[in-house]
Amino acid sequence: IGNLTLLPQELNSSAGNKGWKEKLLYYKTVAQKDPAKIQELENIAQQSDIVLNSNTISLLKNSQFNQHIESISMLSESDDWNKELIEKRTDRILDIVWDRVAKWIFE
Repeated sequence: IGNLTLLPQELNSSAGNKGWKEKLLYYKTVAQKDPAKIQELENIAQQSDIVLNSNTISLLKNSQFNQHIESISMLSESDDWNKELIEKRTDRILDIVWDRVAKWIFE
């Protein structure tokens, strides 16, 4: 569960097997509400030699704010998407689900 990021389908296809640095840029953009900051992220991509084709840029700019990706967008390039991080995310997601489901079960 912790390895699921749930990017919009078109962006998930575009992200494919790209590296962490590029995927992080996708997550940061999709989790962003401010158009100026989205433009700033596009500039960062160019400065970092991350090539985004026009279709991907359009998908990123036109995606609606995805709050569930916000926590991932707070990670940095120096963070590793590894087993430990995935397990922590899994625990957190399951805690959130339990908090919501327990109300239905026990009330």
